[in-house]
Amino acid sequence: VAFFNSGAEAVENAVKIARGYTKRRAVVVFDGAFHGRTLLTMTMTHRPMPYKYIFGSAPDVYRIPRPNVHRNKYTPKDFERLLLDTVAPDDVAAVVIEPIQGEGGFNIPQPGFLEEIRRVTEKYGILFVADEVQSGYGRTGKFFAVENWGVVPDLISLGKSIAAGFPLSAVVGNKKIFDSLPKGSIGSTFGGNPVACVAGIEVIKMIEREKLLDRAVHLGKIIRERFEEFQKKYPAVKEVRGVGAMQAIEFIKDHDTWEPDAETCQAVIQEALKNGVVLAGAGLHKNIIRLLIPLVITEEQLKEGLDVLDKAIETVTKGK
Repeated sequence: VAFFNSGAEAVENAVKIARGYTKRRAVVVFDGAFHGRTLLTMTMTHRPMPYKYIFGSAPDVYRIPRPNVHRNKYTPKDFERLLLDTVAPDDVAAVVIEPIQGEGGFNIPQPGFLEEIRRVTEKYGILFVADEVQSGYGRTGKFFAVENWGVVPDLISLGKSIAAGFPLSAVVGNKKIFDSLPKGSIGSTFGGNPVACVAGIEVIKMIEREKLLDRAVHLGKIIRERFEEFQKKYPAVKEVRGVGAMQAIEFIKDHDTWEPDAETCQAVIQEALKNGVVLAGAGLHKNIIRLLIPLVITEEQLKEGLDVLDKAIETVTKGK
């Protein structure tokens, strides 16, 4: 384990570790990805605004499509061909993927996709890096989201929930990978500071003591049920998706073309804010609402928030 201060630092250092171990430079990422705001992780991120603005980009980053039944015709079996069409595999240090995309809109991998990435990366000696900064620490009902697909990555990047708000992040992986790097090549002045690490230990204890993995599944069922009600009531809500407590709704204008409805989505977010509920938007086209609830939320609080969201959608879409 190597400790840092933020999710972006964890992702960037996972790439450095992969490059040091493989002696290669290229990094492969996917459409819809978000990996951070440093120069490298910003380059790895897909959405141009506001994250990239006029800040330039880092070299040796290659983006390929992530299979999506609404937006492209690719399947998991296309991954190897897409990789080979994009970059020489002998030059690739790592394939970095969010098992469930966060900023991208809680996009769930198609069945077999993560398994195919694992097969191909092993075939070409590439490291599989799971960016679990948002999806990790129990949000899906598993400690790591990637566990839902039975895939074991080479490296995992962690952040956000790891220390309950204290600045802490980490890269977790096989000891032989870390030991292959020169001493002092990976580090941070404040990374792994004692106070943040104490908080991190207490977070793990609380997850175990409060059975928060089970609670994530329970809360997810409540959210999913309400979201599916929204889908039936409001034509603008075209899709509900998620795993565990990571649940999202997507606003679409036309089902056949899957044209994003950012206007309605953003109006719903503002309407909910007027009534005391802060919602996180998502997606390249800003047409998705994702719930990132604390797993210690009470059912009463969750119901109140979902009621506000329900009313906001009703208000915004009335007459449409």
